[in-house]
Amino acid sequence: MSLIKLNDFIKSIIMENIKPLTRREIPSLLDSFGLPFSKDDTGLSKAQYIENRLSLVNDDNVINIAERFLSLYGGYLFNKARFNLEELLWSATKSIIVLKSLRYKIAKELENIPIFLDGHAFIKFMKQLWDRNEFFDSIAFSDYGDIIKDIERHFIQNDDWSFHDLCKHIGAFDVSDKRFMLFLEGLASSDIRPDIESQRIFTDRVNFALSGSGIELREVDCEGGFPVYKFSSLSLCLGVPKNLIFASPRKPDIRFRDAVNNDIEIVNGLEDVLIFDKPFPSDGLRWRDLQNWWAEKHNLKDLEAKSQLYFRLLASMPKESPPQKLFFESYFRIFASNIPELPALLPEVWLHWDPKTVRERGPEALKSFRMDFLMLFSHEIRVVIEIDGKQHYSNPSGKADPLRYATMAKSDRELRLSGYDVYRFGATELDENSGPKHIQEFFSLLFKRYHVSFKFSDIMLL
Repeated sequence: MSLIKLNDFIKSIIMENIKPLTRREIPSLLDSFGLPFSKDDTGLSKAQYIENRLSLVNDDNVINIAERFLSLYGGYLFNKARFNLEELLWSATKSIIVLKSLRYKIAKELENIPIFLDGHAFIKFMKQLWDRNEFFDSIAFSDYGDIIKDIERHFIQNDDWSFHDLCKHIGAFDVSDKRFMLFLEGLASSDIRPDIESQRIFTDRVNFALSGSGIELREVDCEGGFPVYKFSSLSLCLGVPKNLIFASPRKPDIRFRDAVNNDIEIVNGLEDVLIFDKPFPSDGLRWRDLQNWWAEKHNLKDLEAKSQLYFRLLASMPKESPPQKLFFESYFRIFASNIPELPALLPEVWLHWDPKTVRERGPEALKSFRMDFLMLFSHEIRVVIEIDGKQHYSNPSGKADPLRYATMAKSDRELRLSGYDVYRFGATELDENSGPKHIQEFFSLLFKRYHVSFKFSDIMLL
């Protein structure tokens, strides 16, 4: 939806701002914005030519066009138009997510410390980031009135706004993640607080409110002897997921269809493996996303898709691992009708893949090649859940095997250092009697840690 809104807005704002130009001036300007070329514009009027070029803007190129337009023309726009364009663009592009609940926590944590040391620099910064007034400073021209004058009056001169009040009046709780992050990064800057100790107190307070969220305000550079702070993810998995190969009990036969584009295909045994081939949502892969993909793929209705997908995933788990099946089944019983909005619990996910066998490659091949379960909370936050049976720490005769355990521990470290959060269950924890209780406790704490809203089913297991 954000791409559609951005597309409509960028077309309207380009049209509005280039109308005064002559027919001769328009083509080079549209070229500078990166608009696609029209094949034949012979005999077209100025309006027809503009319409023809704008009709070629689509979801694939609108972000690039909006960025170039903003860079070249943003300084000439009315404040409100520039603000709206930035918000649409930033909402449509990948960013670290700062949930609304976290924003409230940050505002509360910053209540009792100075928000700025240099008032003039603070007002200048707020004008750049928050001013939404039109050319004439009149309440009649803006939904927010004269924000900057209100800030000067209530937050600086009379001091009758708290920081929470300031955030509420400027709309900080509802704007794009990028604008909110730029806001806090600016407040941490040496321009607004030219004192290193004050910078550190401020960032420590922000990071205390962010604890457990997977993000922090981190010192990344130094300018003029002062630290520079930017938002960073604590996870190392910063790329967008490209392939998700799962629900396969045996090694899939994979090859690259197009190595340049990282396009893969299953050569043999396609019926035994699933590949999620849609764009990954930035806020995580939920069960509803997976179910919608399955329904489209097989032309099924919602209820039929839900049931069929559930049993397909259940069947992919090893028959010799009842605890793994219990874990999967319990997840759905614990949350029941609330499952669609929760992260999908993906079984038998292939992480490493080698076309050769262990015999061909050697003993180092194919270690930790498959994960018992994977949950994608976002592009950055990826949770691995492993169910450890005897084979993880003992040899086939049942005797403790330190080397086997060390191999598992090493694989665990490698996963963590790659940015995955790993949680392990001993198979003995997951018996029919007490297993569901342990699983419910685990997901309750896990979802609270990552700020996932959840609700248990009406029939509680505890």
